This record gives sequence, C-alpha cells and structure tokens, in this order.
Amino acid sequence: MGTHKERLERLEYDLQDVREGQMRVVAESADTRVQIRGLEERMQEVLAALNGLRTIHSHAERGSSSRQPSSRNEGSSNTGGSRFIKMDFPRFAGDDPTEWLSRAMQYFEYQELADDQRVAVASFHLEGEANQWWQWLKRVQRDEGIVITWEVFERELWCRFGPTEFESFDEALSRVKQTGTLRDYQRDFERLANKVVGWPQSALIGTFLGGLKDEIADEVRMSKPRTLREAISVARMKDEQITRRRKQLRTEPVRPTPARFMAAAPPTSVPTATKQVVGSPIKRLLWDEMQRRRERGLCFNCNERFTPGHRCKTPQLFLIENAATTDEEECTNQPRNEPVMNKLEWEEAEEQAEITLHAFSSWKGPQTMKLLAQVEKQPVTVLVDSGSSHNFISERVARLLRLPVTTTDGFTVRIADGGQLSCHEKHEEVPLEVQGFKFKIILFALPLQGLDIVLGIQWLESLGPVLCDWRNLTMRFSWEGESRLLRGQCHSTTKEISVQSLHKESHGGGALFALTMKRRDQDMDQATLPFDIKELLDEFTLLFDEPRSLPPARDVDHRIPLKEGVTAVNVRPYRYAHFQKSEIEKQVAEMLKTGIIRPSQSPFSSPVLLVKKKDGSWRFCTDYRALNEVTIKDRFPIPTRRHD
Repeated sequence: MGTHKERLERLEYDLQDVREGQMRVVAESADTRVQIRGLEERMQEVLAALNGLRTIHSHAERGSSSRQPSSRNEGSSNTGGSRFIKMDFPRFAGDDPTEWLSRAMQYFEYQELADDQRVAVASFHLEGEANQWWQWLKRVQRDEGIVITWEVFERELWCRFGPTEFESFDEALSRVKQTGTLRDYQRDFERLANKVVGWPQSALIGTFLGGLKDEIADEVRMSKPRTLREAISVARMKDEQITRRRKQLRTEPVRPTPARFMAAAPPTSVPTATKQVVGSPIKRLLWDEMQRRRERGLCFNCNERFTPGHRCKTPQLFLIENAATTDEEECTNQPRNEPVMNKLEWEEAEEQAEITLHAFSSWKGPQTMKLLAQVEKQPVTVLVDSGSSHNFISERVARLLRLPVTTTDGFTVRIADGGQLSCHEKHEEVPLEVQGFKFKIILFALPLQGLDIVLGIQWLESLGPVLCDWRNLTMRFSWEGESRLLRGQCHSTTKEISVQSLHKESHGGGALFALTMKRRDQDMDQATLPFDIKELLDEFTLLFDEPRSLPPARDVDHRIPLKEGVTAVNVRPYRYAHFQKSEIEKQVAEMLKTGIIRPSQSPFSSPVLLVKKKDGSWRFCTDYRALNEVTIKDRFPIPTRRHD
C-alpha cells in the first residue's frame, strides 16, 4: 500500500506541474496576442500614412502633368511645380495645441488631404505624452464603437492639452502690462489676442495702449492710430528713440541723468568764506580714454604721471578770479553791447570766490541747509552755503533747464591742486522759487557734480540781516518788508550701501570719499620708558629683539619620522610663468640674505608656489603634500581621570 500511495502522490505532483505549465503557456499566448494586436494597429497606421503619402504623390504627378504645357511655353520658368514642395509635418509632444493644430491645418489644406486621412497622418507625428494619450483614446473609442474623425480628434486633443475653462484669455489680455522690453510685451499681447474672439479693433488698440509704459503710450495716443498694426509701429519707433537717447546720455561724461537732478550737497554757513578740502569726484572714463591714459602712464583720476605709491592731489576748493588781460587787449577791445557787471559782481570776481567741500560733494556737514526749490517749474535741490562766495549752477542742470546764457570774459576756475577750469557762462535773472518766495538771482555755470544749485554769499548779502538756526535748520530774514522763514530738510542718516547700489549710483555720477587709518610705525624712545620696563627689556634682549637669523643649533633641530621602507621624497618643481619665476628667485635671495633659509644638499625636495595676497603681494608657500603622505603623524595621548 505504501508503494501505491507514493506513486499516487508522485502522479499528483506531476499533474500539478503540467497544469502550471499549461497556465504559463496560456499567459504567454495572451501576451503574444496583445503584442500582435499592437503590431497590427501600428501597421495599420503605417499603411494609412503610406496611403496618404501615395495620394500626395499622385496629386503632385497630376499637377505636374497638367502644368507641363504651360511650363514648356514659358521656357525655364517653373511657376506651377513650386506648389508641391517638400513640407515636414509638425510633431506634437503635449506643449501648445493651438500652434500645432494651426500648422496641421495649414499642412492639410496645402496638401489637399481628405478628412479620413488627417487623423492617421496627425497621430503618426505624436510623441511622448501625446502618443500615450493617443493610444489610450484609440482603445477607449474602439471599445465604445466610436469612429475617430478629425473633428473628434481635434476636440479630444484640445480637451486634454488645451487650457481649462477656468483660464480666461479675455481677462488675461485685459490685464497684460509692459514690465520689460517692448518686444516682450508685444509677444505676450499678440499671443493672447490670437486666442480671444469677438474683440473689435478699437478694443484691441485701447488694451494695447493701456498696457504700455506711460512714456511710450502718450506718444502713441498723440498719433491717434486707427489700427493695431499702426499703434504697434508707432510704439516701436518711440521705444527705439528712447533707447537711443539713453545710450547718448550714458556716453556723456557729465552727470547727472535727465530723469532727476543730483541732490545738492550741504555747505558751511555764516558769511565767512572758509577753505576746505574737496574730494575728487568719481570719473567715468570711456574705454578709449582709459587706454590713452594707460599708454601715456597717466593716472585715471588726475593728469599726473602714475607711479607706485601715487596719490592724487584732491581739490580743496574752487576759486573764481578775474582773468588777467594784457594792456594791449584792454586798449584794442571795443565796447560791447552787453550789460555791464554791477559793482557787486566785480567785487565778487576780484575777491576770488570759493565753494566748499560740502557744496561740491553733497556731503553732510555742520551748518548746512538744503532746500527744495523750482526753476522754470522744474524741481531742483538748492544748498544754502555761506562758505561759498558766489551762486553756482551745474552746467548739466543749466542745459536741461535751457536757461538763457550770457557770455562773460575773464573768469577762470582755479582748483587748489593747481588745475584750472574756464567759466564763460553766466545766467542772469534766473527765477528761483523757494517755499513760495520768488527771487531773481545770478548763477555762474561750472562743470560741478553732486549738486544742482549753490547759493553763496552773493545771494545772502542781498537778503540783509539773516538769523540762522542750524540745529533746527531754519533761516529768518526780511524780504519785501515782511519777515520770511525758510525751513531746511533734515539730514538723512548714513546707511550702509550695497555693491549693486554703489554700481547703480556710479552711472549717475557722484563723489567718493575713502577714510583710512594710517599706522604710525615709529619706535618709542627708550629714554621715556619707565626704569623697570627698560631693565626688563635689557634682561631679555634675545626675546624682544627682532629675529635676524635662525634659532641656536641643537643636537636635533627637527625630526620628521617617516613610514618604514619609504625612500626620499623628491618632487620636481612646477612650471611657472616668467614673472612668478622672477618673484620666487627674489624671495629666495631675500630669505638667504636674512638667514631664514640656507643651502641644502638633502635628497628631499618639495615644490613651491606663489599665492597672491589681498594687497597684491605674493605669499611664498611650499607644497608638502607628498611628504605628508609618508610622514608618521604625531599622536599625543590625552590624559583621563580615573574614577575608582
């Protein structure tokens, strides 16, 4: 019985294996059928595409055969055959269905494809996510018994990859604004305008103007465009004009920019002309000018020759003096039909007027008052400065205000460092309105930076007695029989500026001051030292004296334990540039001279390299990496406390 039982169990196991094998075969056959079905569908698509291409080819042959007589009559001209040129059907991966459907329709219309061929050709050019969607759509539509026509295909494609109903192109078009360039704004506007329906031409023009920047939109409105194309054309011309004007202003060496005047700077007060040191303003040199100065060996900031350790002579003040004329010129000059300078002006010209550091550089200082005023309805910043003896205006600001110019002779501007500037322009009867009070003043034009107008003693003397409260920034005087009060602006607190902001301000011009701490490396006279300190220094002279040689020799100066079996580490030197090689030889010679190093015949060698420091000098470094690899590192046990 036991034997029969074992046989039955063995037969059951074999039968189970046979059943499992049959199940695997059935599963594999099902997978094979699915693969075959997929291949059949793919072959059908390929056949449909081939039929479409065959149809296109037949159309081309019929068109060329029908146009052969005309081409023969016209000689070498081939007017008809150019219609059926080679065109690539656009591929679609799921990005923008609007553009792809538009190009597909152009292709179908040009190639005259029938509706039943459009789906096959279009689906053949789907990629990635779009191709996976097509496989799913085809399976679902086949199960539901729906034939996929071009209308169905277009509707399903738009629903899958097009925008949702929540996104409104009409709302997006009405809100589009120009935040960057005009070209970017035009691209966004045309993209949205292409997707809206029912907008009249006037609405498109109004929306386009509403999104433009004000400086461009105002110019377009004045032209009263009738079509959107005309409005875009005028806007582009205005944008090019603005861009060209900005480039011209950036290339001009005199600042500030026309958008705003540079803030005027604080001066000194009280009717006593004081001379102060004026910092040199930042100059923005053109590349050609920089190259010429470099070739001549001149400093970029001044006209002196540049040498190591060169320091520019900072201008301390501006002086206006009467130009010296020869006796011969005085005799031969004929009277001119120009207004003669009054007594005050001649006195001012003779006394060599000054302009202070605060007025020149916009630097905040004591006893200064800054006011907001208007000239020809244009806002300017005025600085009341009793340390300046004349009224000054920046040449740049004067040109922007288009003030009438009176040519004067005999005035030069002498800078305290020896340089000279010419002053040949004077602006008379300039209407200045300060806090509701109107004055007529005379201004001398100079190429100043960092200020708009400076009112000096020339203006203060015309006011009579003036009571100034510099702490509260008020100035009280009598004008036209009434007491007047002017209030100055509070000084802004000094804030830290970033590199980006400093670079931005440099485009408009300004003044830069550098304050440095100079270290006094003077040896203290030992005679003035206390006796006990001097005695201590004499006792330990070897410790306090500056080392000029190596330390005293010992039995073992220095020991570098190497790993067992390691030969001498000998690394060849690096390849250096010529100037680095010269610097290495120079430093080696100096170290040999001072005794820091000495000639060695050791078989060990390590290469050296130079590392540039912040001050421009070179640091002598030795590359011991190869030696460190074979060196036994020092290990010192850390004592621990035992707890019994």
